[in-house]
Amino acid sequence: MKKLNTLLIEKKKEVTAEEYDEMLGVLPPERMSGNAFLVGEATDHVKVGSRYYPRFELYFQHSGRYYYGGLATIKDFETFLIPVLSLCCKSEMQASGQCLACGADGLSA
Repeated sequence: MKKLNTLLIEKKKEVTAEEYDEMLGVLPPERMSGNAFLVGEATDHVKVGSRYYPRFELYFQHSGRYYYGGLATIKDFETFLIPVLSLCCKSEMQASGQCLACGADGLSA
């Protein structure tokens, strides 16, 4: 679960609905699932072993709020982020009482 926390909670930044909509409309998304998407043009590439993988800006909506989630590869998006973003704040808390997806505590979710 640490990778999920790093990708979503530690790197996320709340944005306005307007910024979220602007980024959704600027290019067709590279990947989209529910209220989460990767902006349609790679920002940079990350080397894993001998291969380079493109990373895209991640935006998502969760619990009525909008977030920029940092950079993610397609594999990160499909393997780690989508399952976590589908979790409900109120039922899927870490032992710390913090939502796996948005970092909200149990009282404010």
